[in-house]
Amino acid sequence: MKSVAWRATLVLGALVAAVSPTPPGDVERLYSNGAYLALQTRLTPASNLVPFALIDALVIALVIGWLAALARDVARRSRTGWLRVLTNVVVRSVVLTSAMYLSFLFVWGLNYRRVRLTEKLQFDAAQVSPDAARLLAADAVNRVNALYDRAHAIDAAEAMRRVDMLPREQKPHEIGSADRLDFRAQPIQRVTVDAG
Repeated sequence: MKSVAWRATLVLGALVAAVSPTPPGDVERLYSNGAYLALQTRLTPASNLVPFALIDALVIALVIGWLAALARDVARRSRTGWLRVLTNVVVRSVVLTSAMYLSFLFVWGLNYRRVRLTEKLQFDAAQVSPDAARLLAADAVNRVNALYDRAHAIDAAEAMRRVDMLPREQKPHEIGSADRLDFRAQPIQRVTVDAG
């Protein structure tokens, strides 16, 4: 009886999570800037320890487990009948799908329900037009072209010696944890500095 109640609760929880409205501000504050950051800072370093995507291994394990359970049900069909086999397959599939959906929501999916960037950033849709895009592209090209002479004034060996060079009077910033794995809010890093 406990097993039935647990499965029903899981499926009902997934249905409620799928259809219930979630205020984007609450998702942003409680999940995206709270629980997700705490979870992500632990999951990412763990997943970086293996040379393959952990989700791929999980999906393969789930498929193998589902197929093994199906084979067991089919082997028992003489005692239980095909209707029982079909019921087991449907119930198992619904429960597994519900568990996967809730796991996805918790690990990443609630980020899709957060405040939209167009609402968070200063964005004026009237400013976005083909002409504005052309002006932006032309400005970007002009800025890159303006750097051409300076970039080619030194040879490749000299350019490599200047990579990540800081002026003598500027000290490098130190980050407390392994910064490639730490995605929490941090001061601006790796800003281009004129070392000349």
